[in-house]
Amino acid sequence: MHCTNCGNKVPNNARVCGNCGHQLMPAEAAVQPPTQPAGLIGTSKRTTGWVWAVLTGVVAFVFIYLLFLSRAPTEIAVLPNATTPSTSPQMASTSTIEGISQLENEPQIDMPASVGLFFEGARVLFQDDFDSLSSEDFYTEKARTSDGKLVMTAQDWDSHLYLDKFYDTPIAALVLFQYDTGSDFVISLIRGDWMQPAYREITLLGNCKCIAQGEDDQFSKISGAFPLNANTWYYALFSIGEDGVFQFYIWEPDRPFTLLASFSYTLASDWEFSDWQFHSALGNNLMSIDSLDVFTFP
Repeated sequence: MHCTNCGNKVPNNARVCGNCGHQLMPAEAAVQPPTQPAGLIGTSKRTTGWVWAVLTGVVAFVFIYLLFLSRAPTEIAVLPNATTPSTSPQMASTSTIEGISQLENEPQIDMPASVGLFFEGARVLFQDDFDSLSSEDFYTEKARTSDGKLVMTAQDWDSHLYLDKFYDTPIAALVLFQYDTGSDFVISLIRGDWMQPAYREITLLGNCKCIAQGEDDQFSKISGAFPLNANTWYYALFSIGEDGVFQFYIWEPDRPFTLLASFSYTLASDWEFSDWQFHSALGNNLMSIDSLDVFTFP
């Protein structure tokens, strides 16, 4: 374009002539931004509308889904009757039990879940939680019940608990117990009369597992000592099965998968099940028993 004053050629967007200084357009005039081509205006509006349609559809779907969940009935899982875990009783001497499976047979009455870790198809023969002490079931010396537990106090081995029942099937006893500092005690399965040739005993004697037999009172130790702590609750599980197979396990109630002792030993054939009986004795101080379960197994 040209200056309207001097006719000098100036750029199209010039405000002032560079030759004469003449103002070519008003100072307040603003440079207009480039306008969008008409063909793109409809496209932008269509894109915006498509986005809003998608968002609206998503919100509607979420709302309908939540409404469906709120009205749908809640499904309650039904557990099978036999839920006690189990594994082979022939345990390695490691502390952790692996390969837990299910019991094949439901016990006749409730059984501690820990039993299923060692025996499949176990069936309870006797249970007592010692809320009271039945003279029909037990013979006792210096033993009483207190706060749902059997409490034994002794000096010189004068406290005893005998279960007045005898079993001629594969038998196991599970006992939950604790003892005071310095207490000497035995927890056993016994057979026959003390000091007689046919006497047999498998027992937990303090901190080691032992067997006793014959006419004397000397214990033949079949395993080394393992650590137990006074004033701590423990489960001890004894069993005697076919062909004189003796098994013993011990663990803390809140740690059923961690064994403090795990032992299996085949005794002589004359140790096979016949008239076995549960027995516990205390030499001194105090011991408490919270529960006793006697059961048989295939």
